[in-house]
Amino acid sequence: MTVAFFVLYAADSMAECVENAAVVVCFLSQKYQDSENCKKELQYAGSKHISMIPVYTQRGWKPSEWLGLITAGELWIDFRDINNKKSKESAEKLYQQIQVVQATEGSVVGTIPTTTDAVSISDLTIHDQKLIPSKKPEPISLPTQGSQSGNRDILDYVRETGNLPLAYYDAQLTNTDKTVAGVLDDAITGILREGATLDKSSEAEWLTKELLNLRKYGIKENVSKHLKLPYELAEMCIYIYSKSSFLPGLMAQVLNSPQSITSEQANSLGPFSWLLYRALRQLKTTNIPTVYKDLELTDEERKDYVKEEVKFTAFTETYKQRRDSECVGNTLLIIDLNVKSNSFKDQNVCCGADMPGYSNLSMSFHMWPGVKFHFSKYEYDADKQKHIIYLKSSAENY
Repeated sequence: MTVAFFVLYAADSMAECVENAAVVVCFLSQKYQDSENCKKELQYAGSKHISMIPVYTQRGWKPSEWLGLITAGELWIDFRDINNKKSKESAEKLYQQIQVVQATEGSVVGTIPTTTDAVSISDLTIHDQKLIPSKKPEPISLPTQGSQSGNRDILDYVRETGNLPLAYYDAQLTNTDKTVAGVLDDAITGILREGATLDKSSEAEWLTKELLNLRKYGIKENVSKHLKLPYELAEMCIYIYSKSSFLPGLMAQVLNSPQSITSEQANSLGPFSWLLYRALRQLKTTNIPTVYKDLELTDEERKDYVKEEVKFTAFTETYKQRRDSECVGNTLLIIDLNVKSNSFKDQNVCCGADMPGYSNLSMSFHMWPGVKFHFSKYEYDADKQKHIIYLKSSAENY
């Protein structure tokens, strides 16, 4: 596999390197961002659908303006302190990322989509706003094995527990010899089905092609309740969920209403929700004391957050800093996670994952479904016209 390293190339050399590369490693700095070739190089790579890995090299600097936008969502590598022992870790991480691309060569992970192969500044598309490349992917041939053949009714489980990932595991994976590849097949089938229902088949095909490329990592791995997913698959599940597509919104809508979920939705979204749940569990974080969540709620909806026990049934994005959370919502949740766990002595509860390695997720803390909280108090900020609800984690969260 050829890797193109972008620093400052002459145009002819750059074009030749990109055309023969499977991945572009882009060493970013203010000087590079301001250079004449920067946009040309990145747009050219995008027009060829070449995977990109951004590397930060300048202390106290991050990409801004258009460069910040198109690198948002990419798993960036930090080389800003070359004298720090972390530089070795960064080098290993970069190598791992290149290996991931090598394993999935031919995919479009991390590409910068453009509207035409003729590169111009007007063709540059903001990465987070346009996930799907303009070039339609080739039709996917789904594996015939690993079909959805659950041994119990998942719908009863999810309505009882309000936790789709664990309901899917209990209903369809317990006491089976299912492999991770089999679950992945079911996830692919489910995403394609939901995409077709929403007239989003092109997006669904792109998402599932990315997952299908990683099927080989789970062929020999049988599922278990505390399974550690292969690194490549865990990373891809998080990557897909972090992008602008129909999938995150659909999952939030369905998982937030477990009593209204249909059998078709539970079977379609259950496999991917379990894979995402296991991926986040591998990044579990217990050293963040407080997180914040801004919501727009009616008076009736707000009552659900002032009950004795509050349960999050969906994957929930919160923020580590209050200033990052407060936007246009009329309600702010302030959630105390500094609570000792009932399950692990002298350790705080575990409710979610911190993901600083993902540039568009670095400020957030993602909770998985099923975490419980207790209502502490309520305030109203008249100046900001905002309802403030204080929640405290249950000691049962683990």
